[in-house]
Amino acid sequence: MARLPKEREVIKFIESEFGNFPFSKRSIEEHFNKNLMFIIVNLTNKGVLRNYEVLREAGKGIVSQTEDTIIVSDKIICTTSDY
Repeated sequence: MARLPKEREVIKFIESEFGNFPFSKRSIEEHFNKNLMFIIVNLTNKGVLRNYEVLREAGKGIVSQTEDTIIVSDKIICTTSDY
């Protein structure tokens, strides 16, 4: 459980921005001061946050990530033939 006000502030921000999805420290550090790493370590030690290790490819190659945003609505906006 987060007891310090700054810890609660970080958790509230994470919940509002990411919900239950994973996030990186880099994606939240611009919103907080230099004490962010200390807060993240405390929250991880308390079991509030969970640390995921960097994914490594078996062949030691470069690993990349891509994301797509999908909007579900009643009207067709674009189809795969648009690409």
